[in-house]
Amino acid sequence: MGKLRIPGVFVILLMIAACKSSLNIDDVPVFVAEGDSITLGGAIASDHRWVNIVCDTRHWLLTNLGVNGTTINSMDIGEINAKPAKVAYLSCAFSTNDVSYYTDQSSIDFFKAGYRKYLNTRLSEGWKADDIILVSAYLTNKDPVYNARQDMYIAAVHDIATEFGIKKVYDAKAYMLQHGGTKLVSDDTTHPTIDGYAVIAQGMIELLDKFGVN
Repeated sequence: MGKLRIPGVFVILLMIAACKSSLNIDDVPVFVAEGDSITLGGAIASDHRWVNIVCDTRHWLLTNLGVNGTTINSMDIGEINAKPAKVAYLSCAFSTNDVSYYTDQSSIDFFKAGYRKYLNTRLSEGWKADDIILVSAYLTNKDPVYNARQDMYIAAVHDIATEFGIKKVYDAKAYMLQHGGTKLVSDDTTHPTIDGYAVIAQGMIELLDKFGVN
């Protein structure tokens, strides 16, 4: 009696069906990233953007809501329509443009007020403090005055995190200083190089590991 031969295409279809039956899309974590152009990463290929690297490494789905030039007070908060899956994380990366646009001492209070409004909106949508990751600032290669103001904004983000009970705070600036410094910043003095994006991603991955987020 001859062997039963199953066409190769049929075998492939069986394999695809088996994969679909074992995968529940609701079980795949979603990483929602809000922020400015460094979150968006529109000037570079998607596989080099720090948010994409994080999600590719974690095998997560990505919703990138970065907006060029935005600040915490100029962005359209809108709605994310509640948490998009059973497991989801929200990354909030603001301050780079805030430091440039708002330069007096009162701007720190303005920044905090904007962040409170933003976080209260997200919490009302069903997000929890444990779902949220605040990115305090990225390393730039600007003048000392900007850097001094930036440190004030970093402190403000930590204040907001404490106020809202958010434990996951990522100081990308400090991480970049420890892992390459200003060579990770492009000639425009603001945006990361490709290596810079990779370092930002690695720092975020290490933060997630620290908190046992898989």
